[in-house]
Amino acid sequence: MFNLIIHYLFLECVLVSIIIRIPQQYANIQQGIDAAGGGDTVVVAPGIYRGTGNRDIDFQGKPILLISDKGADSTIIDCEADSSDPHRGINFTRGEDSFSVVDGFNVTNGNAYGMDGNRGGAIYIDDCSPKILNCIFSYNTASMGGAVYSIYYGDPIIRNCWFHHNSSIHNGAGITLDGWTGAICEAEISGNIFEYNTTGHSGAAIYANQCRVSITDNIIRYNTVSSTSYWGGGGICLWIGHYGSQQIVKNNLIYGNQAPTGGGIYIRYDGSLVANNTFFENQSYLEGGAVYVLNQSIQIPQIRDCIIWNNFSLNSPYHQIYLDPATGSSANVSYCCIENGWTGTGIIDYDPLFATGPNGEFYLSQTQAGQSGQSPCVDSGSNTSSTVGLENLTTRTDHQVDIGQVDLGYHYEVDSNPGSVQEPLPSPDRTNQIRFTDLGNRKYRVEFSLTQDQTVKIAIYDLCGRNLYTLIDQYLSGGNHQLEFWFNQFDLYASAIYFIRMTSSENNSSLKFLQIN
Repeated sequence: MFNLIIHYLFLECVLVSIIIRIPQQYANIQQGIDAAGGGDTVVVAPGIYRGTGNRDIDFQGKPILLISDKGADSTIIDCEADSSDPHRGINFTRGEDSFSVVDGFNVTNGNAYGMDGNRGGAIYIDDCSPKILNCIFSYNTASMGGAVYSIYYGDPIIRNCWFHHNSSIHNGAGITLDGWTGAICEAEISGNIFEYNTTGHSGAAIYANQCRVSITDNIIRYNTVSSTSYWGGGGICLWIGHYGSQQIVKNNLIYGNQAPTGGGIYIRYDGSLVANNTFFENQSYLEGGAVYVLNQSIQIPQIRDCIIWNNFSLNSPYHQIYLDPATGSSANVSYCCIENGWTGTGIIDYDPLFATGPNGEFYLSQTQAGQSGQSPCVDSGSNTSSTVGLENLTTRTDHQVDIGQVDLGYHYEVDSNPGSVQEPLPSPDRTNQIRFTDLGNRKYRVEFSLTQDQTVKIAIYDLCGRNLYTLIDQYLSGGNHQLEFWFNQFDLYASAIYFIRMTSSENNSSLKFLQIN
């Protein structure tokens, strides 16, 4: 039997790699990790994993890949915890870095009350920097970080995960990033879905304190801060930024969230860049239906290329953006579509004319895509789409990419077989432009696109970075290309992890795959 598992990761070199199977070789996940060495892969078969050895899992500082065989939908870590018997899914407390990877699990029913300051219901990260990919976090609870909590210098990467129905008393029902004084957390949160998470204080989906965090390409919807006091960030709370750095909140779809202040985002003493986000139908009980800013002159957020529309404050006229006057708060707002307007360069106050397309309801109506009207947000941004890094994404229902002056608001992925945003796991990272297809019988197809004539090299490597076989190394014309090959033709039969890596003048990307005989 031959299986192929694709992972979108960068090329990483380790010295030795073996594959350890759960439960075929070891009875539980912890036993598999105990047996693993640096660079090994622990593959977990579909099933529900409970009890000792399948919760409170310790990576032990090892650079290993813990991966499910069939994905998060069918591979569940059920912590079976409550306040009288606290447990979580996984601990990273022994210096793990980006070579420690968790991929493809549903971690559910974690409860951290009584553990590590009651923080991190599903995953607890203490001064570590793991990668967490393609996971589901559901029904976990903690005081802070209902699903994931990271403290101190940890720089976790969290991609393509689904956070739903997690809760916390204080902050970050989905994720809490807590840099603390003098310890700066740098993190990447990208391509995730956050929905129906609830916190009692701030940042129902994401809470970041003293961090340099990049929050990009996420869908953040229907999250709630349940407190009626003066706390905020139904979607995101940036509590205190790090002086001299800038947090990035870019290309997120933020809608239907609720909080006392800042239904969409609460920005407190943080000079963040908030760009190309769509804020829609968020709600606050007090001020700032979409955006609430509390700062002084040192840290001034930049809000640009956003759509801020149809948000609402129950007890305030500041339905879209509120700048707290108590500290002389300010924000640089430009090139945005804001209901009822705003003072700033490039501000428009027209209905954005959303259109429903293959992946959701927040495309922009465009006559060239077949709609009867043209959204005023098209080509109304601050710079070109390539300059702001959105040239491979789209606001059009026909999935033609955004070219020229950037469109305002959230941009969708462009794919040949689009699904629905209701799907729990978003599509893979768009930066990988090489595509790999299993044709059966150990035959594969590699596809890629070039914007111009150039030399392209595509080769297969092992985990140590050794070039095992070069598929192509020649000058090619611009356009779409594909090639096919059989694994047998260059004598790669062993069960192992390999990379297909493409190198050209405009793209360096890798696909990591696991061959299992």
